Amino acid sequence: MIVNVHERHLPAPPEEVGVLLDRLFAEDDPLWPSRLWPMKRSGELRVGAACRHDDVHYSVSEYEPGRRVWFRFTDDDLPGGHGFDVLEADGGTLLRHTLRARPRGKMRILWPAMVRDAHDALLEDLLDNAERELTGRVATPNRYGVRIRVLRKLLGRGRRGRTAPATVAG
Repeated sequence: MIVNVHERHLPAPPEEVGVLLDRLFAEDDPLWPSRLWPMKRSGELRVGAACRHDDVHYSVSEYEPGRRVWFRFTDDDLPGGHGFDVLEADGGTLLRHTLRARPRGKMRILWPAMVRDAHDALLEDLLDNAERELTGRVATPNRYGVRIRVLRKLLGRGRRGRTAPATVAG
């Protein structure tokens, strides 16, 4: 069983962080690091909306605007899901991403071999974007380890930065 949690304390009220979360599927999505980790989305953020990045497919199974979004994996090799929670904490907000899944088939090999590291890098990039959006800077930016730098080079992925997301799920 995989339980993987990433979180960032943000010096902003939950309402401001929630507005960022609600823009996950928007053309001007400030959170998703789309140049580094391209994602395809179908329509607006709502229950039933489909999305994918790389070979991971999922759909929105729960959505509470400004507070929570949960995605269910639609691949047989990764039953489970992942999502974001916006939680009031210590005079600010905790933005938390949790992944819970039980890998099967090829994901039993791929998760520890490469997917976990890529997932962790993507989430830290996303949390950097949240911090940058709310404060204008990132106190401790995510730094890629050797495995991620090699993987990104093999995949032909570009340099850091944000671009407009694709909007058609494939």
